[in-house]
Amino acid sequence: QSSDVSESVRRDAQALRALMLLAATAGLLPGGGDHLTDTLVGAPREVQIAVGQCLGRWRGHVCETPLELWKALLNATDDNGDSMEDDEEEDFWMSSRHAIREAGRGQQSHATAT
Repeated sequence: QSSDVSESVRRDAQALRALMLLAATAGLLPGGGDHLTDTLVGAPREVQIAVGQCLGRWRGHVCETPLELWKALLNATDDNGDSMEDDEEEDFWMSSRHAIREAGRGQQSHATAT
């Protein structure tokens, strides 16, 4: 049942935007293995573009650091293009997720220290 919901959300830019804004507002960061990150990564390119455009224009209240990390994940998909083989694409996503987690840890450490 969870996969049916993920598949439905994966094709719905409005639902993905809402979930990403909710996640950012709650301070949740993208990372390897969470359903929202995996759903966003698996979304069709046109859905990712629509989500990215909305987030780029968003002016409502939201935690900036998590939102920037979600935007970074979308920007990483922009750089990916369609030229990668499956193995290269998997390596790309693993390294992107690692970079996002590390950036998030740095922000959390900075927030804890202040």
